[in-house]
Amino acid sequence: MKVCLEVLASAGIKRRKPWPRITWLGTERESLFLLDEKRVSVLYVPSGKTKRSVPKVSSLLSETICSTSSPGGLYLVGIQASGDIFVWHKDKDELKTLCGLARFLLDADISLA
Repeated sequence: MKVCLEVLASAGIKRRKPWPRITWLGTERESLFLLDEKRVSVLYVPSGKTKRSVPKVSSLLSETICSTSSPGGLYLVGIQASGDIFVWHKDKDELKTLCGLARFLLDADISLA
């Protein structure tokens, strides 16, 4: 079996630490999202330029314990130290927050940290 690959775009990201996760978010595949524990950046594939923050999500990331993308790649989901869960839909640029999870976790003796 022979597979031919062609490089369509190349980008150099200047950062001391490597990004632990690189994922596609949303239905349009024009950009990659670089995910870290406390940071989310956008890499635009056609130009190779990066955007350092996502305005809707960046204010929540300082308190975020864990963030991940949904299996289909439509949502970015994170849990905060307060027990709140945020869900960001990239294509619609909607941010939804689920509150009150800390009380539920305390009743079940589950630690967030």
